[in-house]
Amino acid sequence: MSDLHDVRILAIASGRTALLRDLVALTKPRQTLLLLITGICAYALTLPGAIRWGELGLGTLALLAAIAGCTALNMVVDRDIDAIMRRTARRPLAAGHLPLSVAVAFGVSLSTAGLALAWALQPLFGLLVTAGFVLDFGVYTLWLKRRTAASILWGGLSGGMPALAGRSLALGHVDAIGVLLALAVLLWIPAHILSLSTRHADDYARAGVPVWPNVY
Repeated sequence: MSDLHDVRILAIASGRTALLRDLVALTKPRQTLLLLITGICAYALTLPGAIRWGELGLGTLALLAAIAGCTALNMVVDRDIDAIMRRTARRPLAAGHLPLSVAVAFGVSLSTAGLALAWALQPLFGLLVTAGFVLDFGVYTLWLKRRTAASILWGGLSGGMPALAGRSLALGHVDAIGVLLALAVLLWIPAHILSLSTRHADDYARAGVPVWPNVY
């Protein structure tokens, strides 16, 4: 009886571990961390020696939740094409490891929490974080990704928003340096996606996603 009880406990623990692993994978942790770092660095470099640690901590949490939640919702929308492409077929939703309802609830909860915290911290910061969310999830993923190869420019623009938001949180306004930081990220993201789409052009063609190597 004790052995059966132990087996059940191990099964529950294993299931919870697998769920946690799938939820983390849903946020693309490396991509999320990279975007988060741009926001943190933009804030810290704006206030060298005078960092407001409480503000930075809350801003970091807001960005982390908003970026991770947006990425999870992108995975929800793209689950059909992820299942077709070899490069992405093992993602949690594409592989059938995670219930769709759980993924949606996770993405919505994180996004809502992140955006709400951003607005509570500073209206301008909230506006910029929201703009990044809308550009990424609304404009890039829902509208343009499956329609035009030029969608990566909008993806790049959304990727530059954390840096602009971080600097603006420190200053209380948008300035030219913040815009330049956002543009630097904007230039990097399309280059990265172009490199990726060149290596996996057949995958994108099979999924019906227009990318520059297949269109031009």
